[in-house]
Amino acid sequence: MSAAAAIAVRALPRVGAIPRATWDGVSAGAATPFESHGFLTALEDSGAVGTGWEPLALLAEARGAPVGVAVAYTKRDSWGEYVDDRAQAAAATAAGRPYYPKLVLAVPFTPVTGPRLIARADLTPREQHAVRLALLDAASDAARARGCHGLHLLRATPEDLAATAARGFADRVGVDYRWEDAGYADLDALLARFPSRRRASIRRERRRLVAAGVHVTHLAGAGIPDSLDGALYALYRGTADRYRGPGFARAAPLGRDFFALLWDRVRPALRLTLAWHGGRLVAGALDLEKDGRRFGRYWGSALEIDALHFEVCAYAPIEDCIARGVASFSAGPGGGPHKMARGFAPTRETSSHLLFDAVQHSALAAACARESAAAQGEIELSADRVFIR
Repeated sequence: MSAAAAIAVRALPRVGAIPRATWDGVSAGAATPFESHGFLTALEDSGAVGTGWEPLALLAEARGAPVGVAVAYTKRDSWGEYVDDRAQAAAATAAGRPYYPKLVLAVPFTPVTGPRLIARADLTPREQHAVRLALLDAASDAARARGCHGLHLLRATPEDLAATAARGFADRVGVDYRWEDAGYADLDALLARFPSRRRASIRRERRRLVAAGVHVTHLAGAGIPDSLDGALYALYRGTADRYRGPGFARAAPLGRDFFALLWDRVRPALRLTLAWHGGRLVAGALDLEKDGRRFGRYWGSALEIDALHFEVCAYAPIEDCIARGVASFSAGPGGGPHKMARGFAPTRETSSHLLFDAVQHSALAAACARESAAAQGEIELSADRVFIR
């Protein structure tokens, strides 16, 4: 592709309307597994997205060759986004201005930073920027055509943000939590960085699980048997029902078919941490991994045992990451004090927003600036306290 080549963007009704080889040929360089054709179509084909997340796939081409892809969703609420814009929606309503529907570029139910405007990795930086602008402009046109009042890129990359900055978007900083390897020889080397009281508390939590007869195993990729998709789903659903009330469809939208499709379409990226008691699977975490980066995603348990969640979702996966040389493990937003107490440091994530009403956008930009300053202050204040709590 030359810098002068014209870029044409086609809109399709879903990612599944684009051949897997075409989509993955463009997105293969993405830093996370969540932009893959397999993951996104697992959401589509399992019914996890549909009426609440109405998909739109974009395919950018230059001289007939695919050079970029993006997926967007029409939303009539903010559920499942993990970026809290309820205050902005309420302010718009109070001012008599509509906020919904909106068009969102994100991976549904997945609070992980990743490329929202995906350009083919073998293009030059200048060409990639041109592709991202073309995708962004096509998304903006599609949003207006769908009657949306704004366009939002959630947890975008710096490259995405360079494109949105060129189009007048307002950025909003949020907080994520991530463990990063600092050359640890083993988990004890990580624990050595904590104060003695915290270090002793973590070791005590782990000893209690051993004393209770719990042991943990790890499985990855092709080593994961077919039968475990149903078992992991049962744990996930049971935990959602137990802690989030009877409204399961809202609390845990990812159904049994979604787990089966993950096994079928993205199994090489799957990483399981499983807890056993008396020969019975009693808890498990399903994470995904790509290029030395692990992403914590789904968890469930059938037993109420003290610290079982921290063992399955923090200590054991971190121990596994150290053993295999995995560089980072993202735990997602929320639960900051609990995550920091176990080695996850606050990190910056950024979303980018454009409201088509100029007055409304000006108010949104001011709100984003205030919230970003507060979030950045929290990150700077807390980052130095992970190992001195």
